[in-house]
Amino acid sequence: MKTLTAQNIGIDDIPQYAKQPTLWMRADHPVTPSYIDGGHREFQLPVAGDYDLTTFFNALSVAKWRKYTNAKAFHLRMAVKASPFVAIDPAVVDEDGKASIRVTLTMADTYSYQPTVVEGKGFCVEAPADDEWHEITIDVPQGLANDRTPVLFGAIITAPGVTDVRDARWDMDLDDEDVRHVEVAVCITTFKKEPYIRRNAHIFRDSVIGSGTEAGKHFTLHIVDNGRTLSEDEVFASDRIQLHPNVNSGGAGGFARGMIESIEQEPKATHVILMDDDISLSPESLLRTYSLLQAVKDEWREAFVSGGMMSLDEPDIRHEDIGFFNKDGWCQSLKPVMRMSVLHDVIENEAFKPPYDLPGCEDQRTQKYQAWWYCCIPMTQIELRGLPLPLFVRYDDVEYSLRNPPKIMSMNGICVWHSPFFMRYDAAVERYQVARNLFIIRHASGAAPISDFEDALYRQVQIELKRFNYADAELALEGFEDFLKGPDTTFAPGFAEKKFLESHKKAEKLVPLEELDDELKKLGIDFRTLTSADIARDKPRSLFQRGLDFMTFNGQRTPLPYTKHGKVAICEASGGAYIGGALREAETVVAVSIPQRKAAIRHKDQARFNEIWKRYKDDVKAYRERKAELDKLYHEAFRRMTTVKAWKEYLGI
Repeated sequence: MKTLTAQNIGIDDIPQYAKQPTLWMRADHPVTPSYIDGGHREFQLPVAGDYDLTTFFNALSVAKWRKYTNAKAFHLRMAVKASPFVAIDPAVVDEDGKASIRVTLTMADTYSYQPTVVEGKGFCVEAPADDEWHEITIDVPQGLANDRTPVLFGAIITAPGVTDVRDARWDMDLDDEDVRHVEVAVCITTFKKEPYIRRNAHIFRDSVIGSGTEAGKHFTLHIVDNGRTLSEDEVFASDRIQLHPNVNSGGAGGFARGMIESIEQEPKATHVILMDDDISLSPESLLRTYSLLQAVKDEWREAFVSGGMMSLDEPDIRHEDIGFFNKDGWCQSLKPVMRMSVLHDVIENEAFKPPYDLPGCEDQRTQKYQAWWYCCIPMTQIELRGLPLPLFVRYDDVEYSLRNPPKIMSMNGICVWHSPFFMRYDAAVERYQVARNLFIIRHASGAAPISDFEDALYRQVQIELKRFNYADAELALEGFEDFLKGPDTTFAPGFAEKKFLESHKKAEKLVPLEELDDELKKLGIDFRTLTSADIARDKPRSLFQRGLDFMTFNGQRTPLPYTKHGKVAICEASGGAYIGGALREAETVVAVSIPQRKAAIRHKDQARFNEIWKRYKDDVKAYRERKAELDKLYHEAFRRMTTVKAWKEYLGI
């Protein structure tokens, strides 16, 4: 029998802790982040009181560990020390006037909003406050007398005064033959995001490979620099942190390069973690992933590991961990958005069961994927699946999952912080790249067979036309037309980068609101008083009005009078929202981006609408006529372009 660390207990020294400390600990007083002292990981509880570790990062996700791993038993372990000469809480003073430190096991199930103290002998342990270190061990019960089914176990440390905590962790016992050898390669692809890369390389050096743990000895970081702007000194380059200048081949090319380096590194990686460059990282996420892989059951050993996407601006919001391609052809989170500062949401995040058995939910079961802001892939799967398609950006990660939908493991505490999508909307990506790549992945590998991508293209074009955003409607069509040119064009080296840059030039330009002030005032709009609610608010429509708006594209496809002269509507500038009641009969639309503090003024243009709508119909007709031919061409190119040999030629390495 071997005992390994499943989860470390501590407080990460990262900005997210300062913003949202309840992700790590609930307490009435701030706690200094963990630090390394003499090879030990320590943190200090500053005053007397209760410190609750039943949290997103520090609670043991026992239900997941039992589901995914061969762990036989779990133990809470830590060393504690408190001085008898500081202010003492009378609650932890015995009859003889001696103070003690108390550690109490807690649990939470799907009904919990607050942690429950586990009753019984051995689940509350005390140590004297005598300025000496004392080892604490609490064995996690296999079952509870009251038949409650724990999702999490946690702990409350009751400190008599200033208390030091050392090497706190959840350990697990495994049979010797169940411990797997794991060698993890982490790949970050970047393009001119130097501040993020420097910070994450620093965290990796000091808190992962420099963590003093056995896990830290089995990590290598590959930084693939598509912008060729980083120096080795900036990223603390060593044999364990490697910098790879790369041609600008987008995320797909960067991650393909990272996979190749992971295959060829010594020792060869058993798993590859792919991560975005513009993220903030907890080192515990990497260490916890390693522990999970060490103990994983045979039935889960080929599974991907999903890292949740937390909000960089509101660190306790978990936007997504696992996604799926819905029937309409759009990416969607499998779970609802949750707040990880709320214990009940922390529990729901682990216990959530998708409604696979409900009518219309087949897409959630068969079209799941894991995005590459944090995705751990077994090397055996890379050798089986090959490398990603050269899509530059968008859907390279989705297609990779959907080639042969894998099992996906997720767990509290495995995550990154990322700006939410609405904060960084980019029409070059969401219109050109999406329209092109949707059809490439369908015809190259048969991805998302339930989804209607023709309808998705129609929706992209029509929503922009209804909002008079003719530039971005044309971007979507240009992406579709480039797909129609076939793989010899779309997969040619340099083509994807060239088109990506061109798309940014052609996309609608948003202008700082201050520069539009005079023009907006003439339209009766004072941007200084606008709120998000003003921009998102729709107006009711009758069934007849809805039908008329749909058939006429807001009056652009009818000879009858429709538009009200001088009417101005306001909408969100990003591509997803359509507020038909507010937009109907408008002659001018002001599209506002609150996060960017910019806007565009759009005017109805009948001639341009006619041109774009005809172009759309011609494109769809050409597609339907050539569908079988394109299917054959892209499928043949898929087998060729996902090999190491093809990617080395593509990247010039």
